[in-house]
Amino acid sequence: MPQEDGSDLDGNEGNAGISACKPRYLRDPENVDAGLELVGGYNQLGKLLVLRGDRDGATEEFREGLAISEPQTMAQNPNEESLYSAAESYAGLAKAEANRITPGQTFQIRMTHLNQARLWDEHSLQLWSRVKEPGFLSPDGYDSEPPSTVKQHLARVNSELAQLKDKSDSQAVAQ
Repeated sequence: MPQEDGSDLDGNEGNAGISACKPRYLRDPENVDAGLELVGGYNQLGKLLVLRGDRDGATEEFREGLAISEPQTMAQNPNEESLYSAAESYAGLAKAEANRITPGQTFQIRMTHLNQARLWDEHSLQLWSRVKEPGFLSPDGYDSEPPSTVKQHLARVNSELAQLKDKSDSQAVAQ
């Protein structure tokens, strides 16, 4: 079902991108453009799965994307799309991880999810720092979460971590 922003909560948009790009990439894994097009599909599908609450599916899609894009970010002069793609994958992983927190979880489990989300956001921001002029669209035209959005998510994660720590400290003092 198409949404106002053109996305499809059924995941068809991401699936179509993956279906179109994967055969080309599998025939020629050295084809950087085909690989990054495939990563764009994985990231779009991952974002849709986060919206649907499918954290495991989203995590799998973002990791698939990172397996292709991250090695390219380590090149001396990385392709700008690879930086966008990997930054987007890490930001997606952060959201999926933060969304794993549910009522009734132990303090330790909540802290583990939040600390992992913080690490993913920090990885995303490290990659964004290497992009000269980050935008809302990647060079290949994929929607991207700009660094300001990643920073806002990181601030929320850090705030939740601080609240949990304060609550834990106050409970320890009460005992």
